[in-house]
Amino acid sequence: FNPLLTHSSCQNVHNGLLLWLQLCVMEDKLKRLIKLDANTTSNAKGIIKELKAKRMWDPVAHPSWLVFEVERMIQIRPEQYAVAQHLIDKPGHVIQLNMGL
Repeated sequence: FNPLLTHSSCQNVHNGLLLWLQLCVMEDKLKRLIKLDANTTSNAKGIIKELKAKRMWDPVAHPSWLVFEVERMIQIRPEQYAVAQHLIDKPGHVIQLNMGL
């Protein structure tokens, strides 16, 4: 809340911040790709995996997840999102996510 900004202006700031955070995640992804590319052709699987990773969740619905991605310099992968969404939709359920997916 800022008494000097209109509701419309606050919404514009919020939307701009979400966009900036998404760009920060993209920058981190590009840095990971550059690092993988610099480490010879043996990282082809890692490069393909990184390129296939797409955001399956809505940053507007989960802005805290976006902040988490930026702070940790990661990207929540589709498999991880599926597990998180399952646990959100069905509290109390147990599910396994194997490392390295």
